[in-house]
Amino acid sequence: MKHFTTSIILCFLCFSLYCQSQDTFKCYNANELRRIATRLIEKKQCDSILSVANEEITTLYDVIYVKDIIIYNTDSITKLQADRIKELETNYQKLSNTNNSLNNKQKWLLTGLLASLLTNIALILTK
Repeated sequence: MKHFTTSIILCFLCFSLYCQSQDTFKCYNANELRRIATRLIEKKQCDSILSVANEEITTLYDVIYVKDIIIYNTDSITKLQADRIKELETNYQKLSNTNNSLNNKQKWLLTGLLASLLTNIALILTK
C-alpha cells in the first residue's frame, strides 16, 4: 500500500502539468498535484481507520450480546435460587411447627405417664 501511494506521488511529480479533459479542460501544476496526492493518501488512511473502527464496533456489539446473555442467565439463576429459598423457608417453618407439636405431645405424654405412675404408686401404698 505504501509503495502504491509513493508511486502515485512520484508519477504526479514527474509531470509538471497534468491535464484532465471532460466538459472542461483543467491543467494542474506540481503543487496542486502534490495536494491531490496528499488528499488521496489521507482518504486511504481515513478509510483504513474507519474499517478498523467498524471492526471494533462489531466486536463490542458481540461482547455486549454475550454479556446480555450472561446477565439474563444470572437473573434466571437468581430467581430460581430465590424461589428455592422461599420453598426451603416454608419447609423449615412446617418442620418447626411439627417439631413444636411433637414436643408438646411428648410433654403431655410424659405428664400423663408420670401422673399415671404416681396414681399407681399411691394406690399401692394405700393398700
